[in-house]
Amino acid sequence: MFEVGATSGSRREVEMAIVDSLGPSRIYRTTIQRRRLALATVVALGILAGPAVTDALGSGGQQPNTVTVHAGDTLWSIAVASGSGDDVRQEVDDISAANHLRDQVVVPGQVLVLPGR
Repeated sequence: MFEVGATSGSRREVEMAIVDSLGPSRIYRTTIQRRRLALATVVALGILAGPAVTDALGSGGQQPNTVTVHAGDTLWSIAVASGSGDDVRQEVDDISAANHLRDQVVVPGQVLVLPGR
């Protein structure tokens, strides 16, 4: 058994003596308890901070306007239908930029984000 008042031996020997006195099952249980406590802390913080983080990263509750392309639709026709009466060419350019389109080709079923004004 390890005596507290003993001064002989290196630090490693002292640590090993403590480990031997506790036994491997005690150390294993302590490790499991610490891991469970850490996991519970992370989960609790996630539950408490989750709404604040999503509000900060979100768009403030505003959903972007989207349109689904149908057969026969073009960017021009979508810009005319959803436009605010401004220059249609600018609307087409804005829709193209908002959706990272390389060219102005759209396919049926494609969902396009309409930039807000």
